[in-house]
Amino acid sequence: MFTNNEAVISLIELLVKKAGFDVHKDYSEEELEKTKNSISSLIKEKQRAKDKKTFNEILDNLKVREANWENNAEIVGKSLIRAYNEGKSYNAVKDKIDSLVLLATSGTKDLTVTSVYEEIRNLEIEYENLLDKIKNTNYRNEEEKEMDSKYKVYLEAKIKDLEEELENLEKESNSLREVELKEVNIQAKIKEYASTLKNDLNRIESVISSSINSSINFDTFDRLEKAKSETDEKLSRATDLLNKTEKMLEDVRHNKESIKERINEIEIEKTRCVNKLNNINKKLDEDNYENNTLRMLDLNNSEILRLKIEELNNKKDVIYVDSNLVKEELIKEWGRNSNNTSVNINTPIKEEKKEEKPKEEVKEEVKVNVQHKEEKKEPPKIEVSFEEIEEVKGREEPKEDVLNSIMEEIDNVEEKINEIKTNEEKKEEEKGIELDW
Repeated sequence: MFTNNEAVISLIELLVKKAGFDVHKDYSEEELEKTKNSISSLIKEKQRAKDKKTFNEILDNLKVREANWENNAEIVGKSLIRAYNEGKSYNAVKDKIDSLVLLATSGTKDLTVTSVYEEIRNLEIEYENLLDKIKNTNYRNEEEKEMDSKYKVYLEAKIKDLEEELENLEKESNSLREVELKEVNIQAKIKEYASTLKNDLNRIESVISSSINSSINFDTFDRLEKAKSETDEKLSRATDLLNKTEKMLEDVRHNKESIKERINEIEIEKTRCVNKLNNINKKLDEDNYENNTLRMLDLNNSEILRLKIEELNNKKDVIYVDSNLVKEELIKEWGRNSNNTSVNINTPIKEEKKEEKPKEEVKEEVKVNVQHKEEKKEPPKIEVSFEEIEEVKGREEPKEDVLNSIMEEIDNVEEKINEIKTNEEKKEEEKGIELDW
């Protein structure tokens, strides 16, 4: 007979198996960790990914898997066993039991034994083919390497053009610098010349003014006027030339500043191209052109197939188990013993072996032993004496009423047995219903 603790473990195990998992295994935590590691690895590869759509699709699938692993039946079942060992009440675990029953009910919905074995066989073939593909496929991305090689040539040509342009701009800047120096010298000389002319003109005007009331002769006065006119004309030309020189100097300085800005832009562009070229050269030297995105997609699909096969293998033996009946029994067993003894979930549950009754036994019991775990009372027994049957059979004129009464009792027993087998679809014999003849 099962102990109360073993019964609880057995009932939880049934529900977990119907959901497609095994409460005695630990692969849920391992798969959850693998999934998290895959997500972290993909996020690191995000910048290098060429096919963003495929990348995001894989990442979304992995996040869905992560959520499923965190809420699967195995983890819920283990948490229920821990709660039972800790002596928690049914009300404290009611939601988890309901969740596990819901997972179990949906786990084998619309499944039959034939369809399960057929699907397992097809999935195993698909899984083996995918493993062969992963093993034998060269995931090397030669197209990416070819694109990098072409990009390297482009960058080298680009850098060369930038360097040539920098050289020309440096020459032009130096030339403008020389022009600027010359113009500055010319400007200074013109200013000095104009200043001298202004001083001469001021002195001439001063002499003319002081000579108006003096007895200066006409020839001298005429020469003074002529000198004033010439000096004034020279000053005017010097002023015009100074303005032109200043304008030219302004243009030279503007061009020089523009060239300086262009040189800065080219140097920045050159630095960027050099860094890209260094990265490309490093990548080409490492020669690591594995198509990790495609490889991870195949590995992800293989893990999904493996999980489906594992789920169906767990479900195939408990397809006809009624989740609601198991739930009712679990609720009763949960509150049956208040002093729960800790149970190791990895210890297999042993069932007592039935002793076969000898054929020589004179009196045979037709025993219907329906061991529903929700019933504490002993199952009813119906006993029929073989002597009574033989006595009836041995008479030449059997009493019909006695024989019919015995056969009616046997028919009733068979009807009850067939009814139980129909309700539990024969599979309940393995987990709680035994039919002993």
